[in-house]
Amino acid sequence: MIIVKATKDNTICIPKDIAERAGIKERDHALIRVKDESTIEIIPRKYWAEITADEIEEVGEEISRSLGI
Repeated sequence: MIIVKATKDNTICIPKDIAERAGIKERDHALIRVKDESTIEIIPRKYWAEITADEIEEVGEEISRSLGI
């Protein structure tokens, strides 16, 4: 277990060895979820899909066409 400290703006730095074990690199994004009062779950970006607004619109149009809208 490692103790971390929050700054006055509530920023928490993840120690390097923890970041490496989680697969988080400099400038990566991660999802942070509070599981309960004492557990924070970090989900590295590699589990997220990357999609642009144009791709979302294209999928929406395909769905509309398939529904005859």
